[in-house]
Amino acid sequence: MTIKNYPLRPVITYRCSNCTSKGPHEQQVLEWGIYEWLRQHPDEASNVWDNLRMKDAGYYRSFLVGNMALYRTSFVIISMFRLKL
Repeated sequence: MTIKNYPLRPVITYRCSNCTSKGPHEQQVLEWGIYEWLRQHPDEASNVWDNLRMKDAGYYRSFLVGNMALYRTSFVIISMFRLKL
């Protein structure tokens, strides 16, 4: 399977500190762990964010963001880092 075969498209909406953008960022997530979770647990797709601890207090979260070669102004989240404080 490729990411185009999955029924869900994981997207994160966020605002970064000191951001000059007028609105929040809404970016597709290409993190391998999300797609692996969806493949292994197709009936529990809504639990993917809980599994990643993205909403849990006590975690520092950051994103590795990159752009697409053919679309230099389109950015995606390549990986997500979560560290327990």
